Amino acid sequence: MNVADIISGHDADRTAIDSEAGPLTYGALRSLVGETAAGLVDRGVKPRDRVCLIADTEQAFVVGLMGTLAAGAIVVPLNPASPAPEAIRQLSSVAPVAILVGRSNLGHARAVAQGVASVRFVGTPAGLELDGAEQVAVRGAPYSPCEAAADDEAALLFTSGTSGDPRAASLSHGNLLASQKQLRDTYGSKLDADAKA
Repeated sequence: MNVADIISGHDADRTAIDSEAGPLTYGALRSLVGETAAGLVDRGVKPRDRVCLIADTEQAFVVGLMGTLAAGAIVVPLNPASPAPEAIRQLSSVAPVAILVGRSNLGHARAVAQGVASVRFVGTPAGLELDGAEQVAVRGAPYSPCEAAADDEAALLFTSGTSGDPRAASLSHGNLLASQKQLRDTYGSKLDADAKA
C-alpha cells in the first residue's frame, strides 16, 4: 500500500488539515495530491526518482509530500533553514530530479538547485501559486496513487549529523504506515481533532 492512500478512506467534506491557507477537506486534498502527482509524472518524474521538498509546516508540505509519494517517487524533505552549502552537499548525495517548494522557500531552493546537477526543475505543488514559480500540477487529474510494496522506499530523511556529516536514512512505505498505525493506536481520534499543518 502506498502511504498516500491514507487520505483515501475519509469523507470528502471532512477537514483533513487546517493551515495558514485555511481548512482543507479530504476531497480537496485528494484533488491537489492527484494534480501534483500527475504534474510530476508529466515532467518526467518516474517511480523511485527522488524529489526534494523544501517547505515549512504548511499546506504545500503536505500536498508536496503526498503528491510525490502518489507519483511513486521518493520524497526527500529538507530543512528549509539548512544553509545552501549544506543543502547542496546533502542533496548531491541523493540526486533528486526535482525540488518542490513552499511559500517562502523559492529563492533558497533555486540557489540550492544551481549546485545540484541532478535537479531538472523547481516548482510548487498544486494549490500554491508563487510569482516566478512553475506550479507542478495537471489540473483535474484524478487522485490515483501508484501501487507500492511495504518494502518500497518512500522517503529519505537526513540525520542530524551529531556524529559526523548528516546521512540520508531510508524509510519504506511499510515503515511510515507502521508509524502512522502506532500514532492512531496511541492517540486515536485526538489526531483527527488536532490535524494542523
